[in-house]
Amino acid sequence: MTEIQRIPRTLKDNEAVIQRGLTQVWEVAAALADIREQRQYREAGFKTFEDYCQERWQFNRDYASKLIQGAEVFSNVRDNVNKAVNNLSTRVDKTDIPLPSQEAQTRAVRQATDDPQEQAAVWVQAVEDAGGEQPTAPQIREAAAKVTASKTAPPPAEEPEPAKLCDQFGPLALHLVPLWSRLAEVKEIERVVRDLKKRIKTIAKTEVGSRINTTPVDAGIRAIEQALKLGPPYTECFKCQRKVQGDCNLCRGTGWINESEYSGRRTEGGDRWLKGRE
Repeated sequence: MTEIQRIPRTLKDNEAVIQRGLTQVWEVAAALADIREQRQYREAGFKTFEDYCQERWQFNRDYASKLIQGAEVFSNVRDNVNKAVNNLSTRVDKTDIPLPSQEAQTRAVRQATDDPQEQAAVWVQAVEDAGGEQPTAPQIREAAAKVTASKTAPPPAEEPEPAKLCDQFGPLALHLVPLWSRLAEVKEIERVVRDLKKRIKTIAKTEVGSRINTTPVDAGIRAIEQALKLGPPYTECFKCQRKVQGDCNLCRGTGWINESEYSGRRTEGGDRWLKGRE
């Protein structure tokens, strides 16, 4: 955090500044920071900074701390305002940007961000929204939301490339993509069959299902599982090689084969073609 610019002063000097007070709020904050950090309050006969603020100036330590923090924000805005104007699209000339004059303003800026450059950006946006005048705390909060939104907004999405779907070996021909997209339906049926198999085994262990002959049931389920595994599309026809032929005795003019057909007619040349597809 940027330090408040100060020159060494005595307790008498600092208290004179505070006495002029309200018209020079940031000088008051700098004087209070001096007194607190250098423990000058002890020179005035006080054990704590809190007692000093309360008894000497009739405000509590919390208010003094807010003033000191406000001075830090003031310094951050002052030191970074020109850069903020250049980075933001604003109609207000940087020579006309007023600086914060109230603790409530700097508190709103500080609550938005701790970063000195972002604090300046929030302030400049708030001044812009206020028509070049001193902004209110609500206007500062609205400005902070704008600055934050512009910072976190995602970059424009690039045009996506056409979707590619792959089988066991590589990318599919485009005309087969819709067919492969429906394989999830087969997977769902496989899940239902597995669930049915478990439920039959569970009920067969109870009295109500104790006389169920599970042998033919198991055989039937195994047959269904095998059919669901070997029957659906597995890969492209390596015999047609995307030149779909109606008289192809492997794919029968569909352009695709199932796992059983692939396993039964597999060749080294066919595998090379499947793995080399683009």
